[in-house]
Amino acid sequence: MLNAHQSHLLQYCQVFTLSGKYSKNYSKIAGLYLKYAYPDEALTWLDKIKDNTVQTTSFLSVRGDALGSLKRYNEAIKLYEQALQINP
Repeated sequence: MLNAHQSHLLQYCQVFTLSGKYSKNYSKIAGLYLKYAYPDEALTWLDKIKDNTVQTTSFLSVRGDALGSLKRYNEAIKLYEQALQINP
């Protein structure tokens, strides 16, 4: 369970994504969920933008981290390999 500080931080970040103008922040919000050990929630945020964003190394790495946390290693490795192709 998130403590009060963590919860407020995530709520603050989510405000910036409501208009859709700040979709790059979805990866940052997902990163915060990962930091607090909530990989399912991280994937939920990443799924909101996966079809509408350029596959950046940041997006691919955060998504790979979330999948790895869920023991979905083969999927994570594919994303890390894609990220390395973009930025070796």
